[in-house]
Amino acid sequence: MNAKTLFFCLIYLLTLPASLQASTIERIYEVTLPVVNQQRDSRNAAFEQALIEVAVRISGTSLAPTQLN
Repeated sequence: MNAKTLFFCLIYLLTLPASLQASTIERIYEVTLPVVNQQRDSRNAAFEQALIEVAVRISGTSLAPTQLN
């Protein structure tokens, strides 16, 4: 390996972590869902649906609702 290739590999490896930083997602845990009425069953169904949506957001997979055991 010559010096030029080694130099460019080193520069690439030093700049790579700067481009791979994680991004911040605002309000990932917040969900707003309409409810038909204020009865307990309707509110519980909306809460369950919101929990599923948050699980999908956090996990990044649509299979999350089936894995909530």
